[in-house]
Amino acid sequence: MIQIQVDANAPSWAHHMARTIEQAVSQALNQQSPRRLPKYASAALPDASRFEGHQIYVTTTNRVAYSDGTDWRYQSDEATV
Repeated sequence: MIQIQVDANAPSWAHHMARTIEQAVSQALNQQSPRRLPKYASAALPDASRFEGHQIYVTTTNRVAYSDGTDWRYQSDEATV
């Protein structure tokens, strides 16, 4: 859990806002929902060197790929996209 420090002399609305932000961030971090991957056609992939460690969904083949820092590779068999 995060905690926002608010000066003891701050107005009550500042304390309330800090607690509201803390709750919202904690809820977002604890949410267990699937993440939507960005979609790209294989002919329009972004530069793999700029997205090392990121995942994408390749619409041309309906497969998930990741960047190894040099190439986009399919997650299922590590073949280059």
